[in-house]
Amino acid sequence: MQTLKRRYRFFRSYHADPPWDTNISPPELLDFLTLHIPGRALDIGCGTGTNLIGLAKYGWQAEGIDYIHRAVRKARQKLQDKNLTIPVYHGDFLTSTKVRGPYDLILDIGCYHSFPDENKRRYEDKIAVLLAKPGYFLIHGYLKSDSPRRGITQKDIELLSTRFHVEFAERGTGLHERPSIWMLFRRE
Repeated sequence: MQTLKRRYRFFRSYHADPPWDTNISPPELLDFLTLHIPGRALDIGCGTGTNLIGLAKYGWQAEGIDYIHRAVRKARQKLQDKNLTIPVYHGDFLTSTKVRGPYDLILDIGCYHSFPDENKRRYEDKIAVLLAKPGYFLIHGYLKSDSPRRGITQKDIELLSTRFHVEFAERGTGLHERPSIWMLFRRE
């Protein structure tokens, strides 16, 4: 029931302009793109495709997936308007068979933190299958706080760190001053 409520809330948000959809790729992603040789990239929860456009500008062969159909339609339209041919899949990352690695970069800005613990472990397993050796996993999410909202816990960070090498982890604040974290992991 909780999953349906969460999906409905995200679905509704794309009838307008969601506050997280700024149409600007974040500096953390742009910094990564300027420092690394292009390869294959997957944007999990790609929304309306802003970061797919950014990846393409830096020469990456990108793909995106999002479970909100309206977001996927908007992404496809934005990409078409820019004459970019980038696959954008509609589906749930955890169950989709459409995304096929290996990917040199997997990007997640705002998905992982929303999963319950059991789905986070499935998510981590799927990342491990899809990520190239060597490969990078760049993630941004909200940290778990005392509120009932989901988030990234210290345990999550420790578990990810046992599977992948931490390049950097930088804490900050996101929307509404909610504590957040950027993490870059490298797979050897």
